[in-house]
Amino acid sequence: MLGSENENEVNELKIRYNEFYTEFGHIYEVSRVLRKFRYLWEEKYWETLFKLYENSMKSLNTQKSDENLPENIVLIKAIENGIQPKKERNDFSISHESFISLYHFFEKVYSLYLGRNLINDDIWALNESDLVERVLGGLDRFDVFRGNLFLDDEFFQLLQKVSWEEEAKDFFVKFHTLLIYFLFENHGKTELTFSKEIINVLVLLSHSSAILSDNFKINIHHVLKSYLTLFRIIQTEFSVFVNKKYYEGYIVCKNCDESYRLLENEAPYDFSRCSCGGDLKYISLP
Repeated sequence: MLGSENENEVNELKIRYNEFYTEFGHIYEVSRVLRKFRYLWEEKYWETLFKLYENSMKSLNTQKSDENLPENIVLIKAIENGIQPKKERNDFSISHESFISLYHFFEKVYSLYLGRNLINDDIWALNESDLVERVLGGLDRFDVFRGNLFLDDEFFQLLQKVSWEEEAKDFFVKFHTLLIYFLFENHGKTELTFSKEIINVLVLLSHSSAILSDNFKINIHHVLKSYLTLFRIIQTEFSVFVNKKYYEGYIVCKNCDESYRLLENEAPYDFSRCSCGGDLKYISLP
């Protein structure tokens, strides 16, 4: 990640930022999106998410191989409606990888706010929530979305009919390139795969934004809406939305060994300390 100690790199960033703003700064919401991105960058959100991504290459991938983990219901629905693996690397169409990337991104954000790697119970609680429906149906207002959360067959079929305006695609590529220059000093394999995951998420959100505005062509404003949604996701406390009933284990005090079995509407993060003052740990059921 970049730091302010390297003056040449900072100056290069300023030049690229100003060039982009000169070309696109007149467009409504561009300034707002850039401000939100810079805030997340300056507050180290992106740096933390990338570190979680590096860790997830081992820890989360190992957990996902567990046969007892939940199936991705929305992904299954997408596949049933003809959304298949991507054939061309940079065609900016949706594929089943788009949905997988969204779920993986949710996992990193949840891990960010829990302050630890996810365990199986966390993944169950997250995957069995309605977060995907909220995000795809409400976009940057997903946290207050009160509409129909059911993604029906028509939604997935419409997603496949959406295409890009060339101006929007050009804006998307230039904007993402700018953000990547801010995020990384190096552009190795891990950085590129992290960037690809973000692209997959943004492409899916852009398609959803077009559908929700009754449009089958993605324009620049749909792209900006996808970024605003992504930034809102990063700053949202996911514990409000996860399905707590999947935390079926115990919390145990590290000091006095007192244990407590969680109720259906309780989660480990609802408890900070034992009554004796000791720290707590969560133990899943076998």
